Amino acid sequence: MALLVSKGPAVVVPNVVGQTQASATTLITGAGLTLGTVTEAYNATVPVGQVISQTPAADTSVSAGYAVDLVVSKGPQPVSVPNVVGMTQSAAQTAITGADLAVGTVTEAYSATVPAGSVISQNPAAGAQAAPGSSVSLVVSKGPDPGEGEGEPPLAPTVEEVHALLAAGFNAADTNGDGRISYAEALAAIPGLTLAVFNELDTDGDGALGRAELGLDEEAGCFGCQKSGFTLMNLKRRLGDLFLAGLALSLLAVVGRRKA
Repeated sequence: MALLVSKGPAVVVPNVVGQTQASATTLITGAGLTLGTVTEAYNATVPVGQVISQTPAADTSVSAGYAVDLVVSKGPQPVSVPNVVGMTQSAAQTAITGADLAVGTVTEAYSATVPAGSVISQNPAAGAQAAPGSSVSLVVSKGPDPGEGEGEPPLAPTVEEVHALLAAGFNAADTNGDGRISYAEALAAIPGLTLAVFNELDTDGDGALGRAELGLDEEAGCFGCQKSGFTLMNLKRRLGDLFLAGLALSLLAVVGRRKA
């Protein structure tokens, strides 16, 4: 006698393609099925976290409790950022777009070593993995700073220029108006100032700088003045990237030792 054994009620597999993994799981278990193996794969069209495909396919009749496997998107496959440092801006843009990326912000900066129009730096760096279509920002050279002599060392300022600069800086640093500058006040005005230089100038060792210690002679009628033809911009160009006030303090210390 032949027997026909029931497999239980048939269940129709729901369509979960395009759903998020969480929503797909809810639909599968709600239909009396179970979530099977979930694997991930890159996909250029299906957003991250959404179902690319399912097994069994939608509308298939299976027994209750059957496992439904899913393939979930990891989004587009990353691409490697090309190295464009040293290229001309035009060549760099071609290389970036050719790698399925986009040119981001382009800024300009002076450079004594990178020719004008060539790339100084890039972000992200060469070799980094980035999503297709993401931006690569560039810094492009404007050539040497016209305010600095090419290949020539900066000229040292005269003692008069140093005194004039420091006199103006003294008033700005003396925040409490007591006619003296503490190390904290000096450091706030001159971030590059070292304690060693400050202590050299603090000849009486009281932890503060007075006008006399800095060689600022009010009686000579030149306190806070600037000599004819002297401007802060001209001195900046002559000193390059050195912090002006910090250098001025250092030079005064040297001048003071030479006079002693």
